[in-house]
Amino acid sequence: MHGKVTITDAGQVRIHNYASPGDGLLVNTQLIETPSRIIAVDAQFVLAYADEAVAYAKTLGNPSTA
Repeated sequence: MHGKVTITDAGQVRIHNYASPGDGLLVNTQLIETPSRIIAVDAQFVLAYADEAVAYAKTLGNPSTA
């Protein structure tokens, strides 16, 4: 993974922040994980890093909502 993920645990909700590297303009995508779904906030500017954020979201095991 080229981007960096940081996770904030807030009880039943976890916020995963995916930050693209410098060549992706340091864009951040928030993935809000609830017990039943993943809510994606903000998209990546560079397609390769968008793909990386989506692949990471799929590892969380819940359906995604944009």
